[in-house]
Amino acid sequence: MSQHHITLKTHTNLYQRPFDFKNTTCDVIGCTGLENLKYVKNIQNKKVCFDLNKNIENTKRKPPHMDVKLDELLKYLLENERRLNWPLCSTIEESHFFCFRGVLTCIGKTPFEYLGRMSEPWRVVVILFKGHIYLCHRFNETQIEQRTNMSEDRMRYSSWGYKFEQYVVSDSPQSEPTPDEPLNEFKEFSLIFKKRLKKHTIVFGAEMDALYCNEGNITSLPTNQTQEILAQYFSDKKFVELKTNKLIRSMWQNKQFNTHKTKRIWLQCYLAGVETVICGFRDDHGIVQELKIYSLRDLISTAINWNPDVMLNFLDAFLTYVKQCLTSEVHRQFGDEGLRNINKLPMIALRLDWTPGMPVRVADDYDYKQDPILTEEFLNKYGKYYFISL
Repeated sequence: MSQHHITLKTHTNLYQRPFDFKNTTCDVIGCTGLENLKYVKNIQNKKVCFDLNKNIENTKRKPPHMDVKLDELLKYLLENERRLNWPLCSTIEESHFFCFRGVLTCIGKTPFEYLGRMSEPWRVVVILFKGHIYLCHRFNETQIEQRTNMSEDRMRYSSWGYKFEQYVVSDSPQSEPTPDEPLNEFKEFSLIFKKRLKKHTIVFGAEMDALYCNEGNITSLPTNQTQEILAQYFSDKKFVELKTNKLIRSMWQNKQFNTHKTKRIWLQCYLAGVETVICGFRDDHGIVQELKIYSLRDLISTAINWNPDVMLNFLDAFLTYVKQCLTSEVHRQFGDEGLRNINKLPMIALRLDWTPGMPVRVADDYDYKQDPILTEEFLNKYGKYYFISL
């Protein structure tokens, strides 16, 4: 299959032009897991002593190999199809992208992922179904094996990030954090966004760590909690991103932080309109000793070997590339008529692979049936309302 498709180069010099930030929009269109919404208040740069091992033996952990695919997003789309009322597009150029924020972050930082131990290859499955495009990150065989056989130490390090949140977030603006309680890593609150990135429309889900209360009182949640009313309520609220990092005690550690970690944090936050990052710096034993607050401008000002323009220009180029690959595949299978009526075509799926030092390319050994992404319920039900309402 790959011989029918072009590749996408990832060299930074191809994407150095200034990105037009004015040509982007981002709107909240809904949420999931409202019962898990958290709040942050009274946070400042200061010394602390947070033991991330507290009650860790009672943690309800996410399995490191857990594979959620797009299930929660598909469920949301089905439940809100009538309200959103998106037409099933006829041409690929009109298509919306549906995905989670994580895949956009993974893709966007690719030009700055060089050969070395900090870089990992990625795979993204691309699905064209009823006029829209679905993106889903997948692990390769080596990555699956590493996650399946993750050591107890690695799982503890992962849990430390969740535990840190317990020390700084609360269940309401009036209550205090409860770090003594057992940790449940499955509890998530997410916003659903509709973002315009140049000519591309992206609908994506993003887990949001906490609502920011430092800058004044937060109005109470609406009593009528329909998705439309909740979307309006959250549209002007400020959220924070919570991160942990090893204490920076050398120039090398500072370079690592500002080279590798901050680019991911910046892109992750920018995509969801988050402007503030709270980072807990910990020692090797899981004791957070210092809190620091960063703005996105702070991250850019100390960036080493990355910049936002390249990441966003590459993300735009990748989405264009996806449409080009699907156009080529549709034309190969169904000709010009298929390209004029993509919402009537059977599902088409490709897998895009990237390895450090190589361009992005279409895999020639991909079989969707071996790893189905869209749920049977979604395949059977989505789009029916639109045709009924015509």
